[in-house]
Amino acid sequence: MSLHHIFALLCLVLLPFAEFHLLKVGFNLSPPNAAAALFAVLILYWGITHPKNWLMPSYGILSCLGAFIMLVVGGNLYHLPLKQALSASTPCIGAGLLFFVAFTVASHIHKSHWEAAILASTLLPPIIGLGHIFGIVPYFEPLSTLTSNKSFELFGVIHNGATGLMKSRGSYGISGIVGLAIGMRWILHHNPLKRLAGVFSSLVIVTGLIMSLSRSTWVATLIFYASLAVLFGLFRILTKNPKKRGIHPGIILCSILAVALLGTFLLWPVIQEANNRLIAMSPKTVQTRIKSYRLALDVISDHPLIGLGPKFEHNVLHVKHIVHNTFLRVAASYGSMAAVTLSAFIIWTYGNLVTGLIKTEDRKRRYYLIIWIAAMTGAMVEMNLFSGEFSKQFWALAGLASAEYHPNNSQAHERTALIEGSLSS
Repeated sequence: MSLHHIFALLCLVLLPFAEFHLLKVGFNLSPPNAAAALFAVLILYWGITHPKNWLMPSYGILSCLGAFIMLVVGGNLYHLPLKQALSASTPCIGAGLLFFVAFTVASHIHKSHWEAAILASTLLPPIIGLGHIFGIVPYFEPLSTLTSNKSFELFGVIHNGATGLMKSRGSYGISGIVGLAIGMRWILHHNPLKRLAGVFSSLVIVTGLIMSLSRSTWVATLIFYASLAVLFGLFRILTKNPKKRGIHPGIILCSILAVALLGTFLLWPVIQEANNRLIAMSPKTVQTRIKSYRLALDVISDHPLIGLGPKFEHNVLHVKHIVHNTFLRVAASYGSMAAVTLSAFIIWTYGNLVTGLIKTEDRKRRYYLIIWIAAMTGAMVEMNLFSGEFSKQFWALAGLASAEYHPNNSQAHERTALIEGSLSS
């Protein structure tokens, strides 16, 4: 495995540390950003020396993503002084870079390696979170910058939800959905050990998502599984041999949900107090979010072209709560065109996934495409309920999904099949 592949995998494993800043040099340098920067330097050199082996997304993806980054950077330069504008642009540039890291990883590295890296990345936060809750991993002050509003106490009482090392519960939800997608890929694998690892990983991630106490994350996870069940069901109905031997994916999904519900019942005494608080504050939370949505729509109406700049809620309007909707916040911050390009990127990704699902004749790849469609659907629910325009977890998901449907990636699938065949023989 080459050096740039190692840095790419390291970047994916370190995603939960995206909010942890190693140092500030005009911008915040986090561990995944540092790994991605080293990867970018190495991949540029490798791309120049191996141009024929370099797989890139379609021009539509590049155009939408490039336009979105340019509009965000341009908006920051317009609204802020140069130094602040460069610092504010770092998350967007980092998110775009991570898309290419994930795409390259899924296109060039054997799938067992990058799938294991993603699973390690998505299992780390729930393991740390559950460890805090049950007192196995003690809470200490250096981790306060890595947890969600001091979610944990030494006594194991949850206040705002367990999110492990991640601050944003929205990003935590998307991270969990990505992990569940990889877990489902392993559940459908022919290797019994991989199936067992996939089931175990899925149960840990689902338990962690439950303990996050994020209602939007719960809804997004249910939508992910519902999309899987519907698409797998349609595939079974439309396929020529629906009675083929093997475990029906619907049974697997129901089993995971049943165990997750049982786990919730067993853990209920631990989260009962926090649940009561959530119910008590629900009307206030809903009213606050509706108010923020109306605020964003007013801003878009008054400033449709350039918006009011990043963090406009705090910096310009001096309100406490941010807009918990990615597309409204992008439009209010950077103008309607930025929201249009972001939406076009997502629509293009969905369109290619569906097109690939219709055209491909490979049964396993159809399953993989269904999993990514369901993951993108769950992520869209989450993106509409928090401000995740620069969420590294979302852009990693987009990169992995783009690599799955990309036409040129059929060679990579053939190479993987040959490797698996030689290993099994």
